[in-house]
Amino acid sequence: MKVTIDYRFTTLNDYIRVERGNRHMAAKIKKEETEAARLHVLDRQPIREYPVIVSFLWHRKNERTDPDNIAFAAKFILDGFVQAGVLRGDAWKDVLEIHHTFRKSSSDYVTVKIEPCRIQK
Repeated sequence: MKVTIDYRFTTLNDYIRVERGNRHMAAKIKKEETEAARLHVLDRQPIREYPVIVSFLWHRKNERTDPDNIAFAAKFILDGFVQAGVLRGDAWKDVLEIHHTFRKSSSDYVTVKIEPCRIQK
């Protein structure tokens, strides 16, 4: 499965800044970001083969944000996919590998690819 999410997710630094100021606002961000991911996969069939490899291709307008700061949003995306029923879970038995790649682009978005892992634990 491959899906493009045309959305700029909150970075780790921004999330931490909000959480330190107001935990309720941080919870609201997590809920909104997870919902944004969930809505992008509602029309997708559930993954049938497990465990899987999840690859994120992050597109950003500029290179001012560190890659690890951007990759934090994988948490929201995987949680949204689980809530949508596309992934049965995001535990080790379900997701064995997560890869992140970063590209400069004219807009901010992420492409998520999920494929079966042929190597068992």
